[in-house]
Amino acid sequence: MVSRRMLPVQLIHRTAIVAMRLRGRSAGDERVGAPSGWCGYDGGRGIRMLIQLLERLYDWLSPSDSAGCGDLIFVLAGRQSRKLYALELFRQGAGNNLLLSVGRFEIRKFAQLSWPAGIDLVRVAAGTPAALRHYFVSLEAGKSEVELISRGRFGTLSEIRALVAWLQRRPHIRSLVIVSSGPHLRRVRACCRALLPEGVQMRFLATPDDGRLTRSDWWRDAHSRKLVAKEVGKLFVYRLLLMAKARVSQPEIRNE
Repeated sequence: MVSRRMLPVQLIHRTAIVAMRLRGRSAGDERVGAPSGWCGYDGGRGIRMLIQLLERLYDWLSPSDSAGCGDLIFVLAGRQSRKLYALELFRQGAGNNLLLSVGRFEIRKFAQLSWPAGIDLVRVAAGTPAALRHYFVSLEAGKSEVELISRGRFGTLSEIRALVAWLQRRPHIRSLVIVSSGPHLRRVRACCRALLPEGVQMRFLATPDDGRLTRSDWWRDAHSRKLVAKEVGKLFVYRLLLMAKARVSQPEIRNE
């Protein structure tokens, strides 16, 4: 029985585990006794309802738009699959310019990308303390640049602040295609709508190939369960932050 004091994040994690265990027990058309409090429902129907609830949670966290074009494709730091998808979109002509946010633990993996212009990000980062290594890597008119950005306690919020500063120096960019993992998109949307200038058009796209972090599979995988559950808690915190600060100061960006 779930304690009334259990945090929503813990509740989501526990619910996913229950669904996975019940689904396993019902394999091969085996009937499963209904859990306590689900009187009137057979086990199979109860499992389906629970899985639908988990899938709806994923859908709510992942408000992705249909594919389209923009002046800039911007990619949030994190999974390599985000960057690979953005490069694919860029090659397909979905954006005239490309901007990747690259965190400290992603720098070595950057060399694995088929980046159109030669960038040795490991060499660039060598002179910067490890804790401060977070970069914007851009591609504009065939020219690539690396900029060190300030990343505070709230990573996604810091990235969008840095994006605002980057765009201020490029007023000709008026439409964005923003790429991240599905469950990250609602939080990204909240930050963009609060911080980006009015008149900038935004389209949010979820990475299609994100391993087991998918609508139908996330609750079966321990790492993905934790990511989705934590995202709910982070979203709550971010909304409080954005309500308290409608506009926040923008970080300095230094050219490397």
